[in-house]
Amino acid sequence: AALYVRVSTQEQKTHGLSVDSQIKALEDYCTNHGLAVYKVYNDAGISAHVSYKKRPELLNLIRDCQSGNIDVILFTKIDRWFRSIKDYYLVQEQLKGVPWKAIWENYDTETSDGQLKVNIMLSVAEAEAARTSERIKRVIQFKKEKGEVNGHVPLGYKVVDKRLEVDPDAA
Repeated sequence: AALYVRVSTQEQKTHGLSVDSQIKALEDYCTNHGLAVYKVYNDAGISAHVSYKKRPELLNLIRDCQSGNIDVILFTKIDRWFRSIKDYYLVQEQLKGVPWKAIWENYDTETSDGQLKVNIMLSVAEAEAARTSERIKRVIQFKKEKGEVNGHVPLGYKVVDKRLEVDPDAA
């Protein structure tokens, strides 16, 4: 079994979701179902909203599927796997028929109703990622308009009352 885990930095901050909790759940699932773990593929800190081509461990997983090393792909929830319907289907074509299972959700991809459920859940995940992105952009724009610091403080500066000031000692 290939174990795929992913969490964006924002998701971990907002929801407390961690790759460690995903790995533990997936390993426990394998133990309880008599599956050997081939490898853990960990794309921590990478949003599933970006192109799958920017997820290095997912690309490694695809190669391992194509090499015949994997019998099943496991992840906790479908939004850990994808948040893009387009990318989901592009990757499915490359997996050489290797099935997947979301251990915390139930999908039957062998039926038309099951595939409809996958499409609906991927649409929901895609929309949620887009809304989160919009919220973050609004917050950044708001801070920018107020002259507040966004992100990393450059060397030689310090933050005073949410604004950058020259730090004479570091400058």
